[in-house]
Amino acid sequence: MTTIPTEFFEHLGFLYTQKNNISEARRYYELAIENNNPSKNVYFGLANLYISNQDHESAISLLNKLETKYPDDAQIKNALGTQLFIIAEGLFNDMSKAYSESNSVLGKDLLIKAEKTLQASESQLMKAFEKEPFNDFFVKCLATFYNNSTGIYLASSEVVSEQEKKFFIDKTEVNLGSAIEFYELYKSIEPAHTDISSTIEVLTQLKKVNFTDIK
Repeated sequence: MTTIPTEFFEHLGFLYTQKNNISEARRYYELAIENNNPSKNVYFGLANLYISNQDHESAISLLNKLETKYPDDAQIKNALGTQLFIIAEGLFNDMSKAYSESNSVLGKDLLIKAEKTLQASESQLMKAFEKEPFNDFFVKCLATFYNNSTGIYLASSEVVSEQEKKFFIDKTEVNLGSAIEFYELYKSIEPAHTDISSTIEVLTQLKKVNFTDIK
């Protein structure tokens, strides 16, 4: 019996992706993975399909397998970190909703899950950066991560109890400082991106107004 080459399924997966036929593209990428020794491109092709279809859990599951197979690949770690952030953001939104509905028990449970997922996201993004510290895309991803995390914690501080507020404010301050740090680094690597200067200015002013000790 003739064995069908993995590349055949990979090419069909790519072809159907180009035609925006997601179900067929997914089917052929999955067949390629089931076949013998598929290339990294097959995994990325299927992961991108999951992402475009808002199936972030499946994307994370696949990227985790891919990271195990290619432990030194910074691009995989960055993609995994980005997907984990999306899940964490959703958990924080659910947490805020629970608190706003006076369901603090559910809110605290969601906070634990959200924090764990956010930390996993940061870890993957940082590992990618540490492997390629002058990769402007990885630096920008970390800057964006910390900037978005600043907004998440600041918004969350408005719905929790007064006793819990300090935790979120402290987290806001830490992430804000990291956002400024990585935007500054991104600016030094890509000085042509003049819009970054205005972002740094806004964040610096936010830090000055809210977190500078007055002595």
